[in-house]
Amino acid sequence: MIHVCGLIECPISKVRIEVDEYVPLRFRSYDGLLGASYLRIGDFISSLLEFIVDPNSGAIRGINLTSFDSIHDFRTLYEIPSKLGYPTVELSQEQLDGPPAARRLDIRQPFSVGFSSDTVEVDFGRLANADRSIRCSVVEFFVETDMLVGLRITEVSKEQLFLIQAQRAT
Repeated sequence: MIHVCGLIECPISKVRIEVDEYVPLRFRSYDGLLGASYLRIGDFISSLLEFIVDPNSGAIRGINLTSFDSIHDFRTLYEIPSKLGYPTVELSQEQLDGPPAARRLDIRQPFSVGFSSDTVEVDFGRLANADRSIRCSVVEFFVETDMLVGLRITEVSKEQLFLIQAQRAT
């Protein structure tokens, strides 16, 4: 599980979502190079979700949904408190593997993906238990007792949803 230790301000103007046939879904909240660390989740064979973490602030500044093999029915969540910002995580240098330019922490954890008419949702198995959320523009991170339990990306076009769904690993 990913421990969320806080949040920082989110500059809305820099948020962009990209969808293509190589990385089904990409969220970026920065331009240029970040010098980021990577927090990777999945089984690393048929499922992989990467969080791009700012090494200075610990803020999640990007997401790559590279592959997924499990689809769930879109969750109906009850109203929960929400704040604006980026969630922050703490990654110690001892936890990170790889060369300095691409330091990463791999967590073997299953996840599933759900779809609505304009939203992609990722559930780490406890999304229904979320007690608060952190929103940055079209991305909402769901937290239960300081643990990241899922996320949603809204304002996804029908064409983009079709392309994302077509990338499901079988």
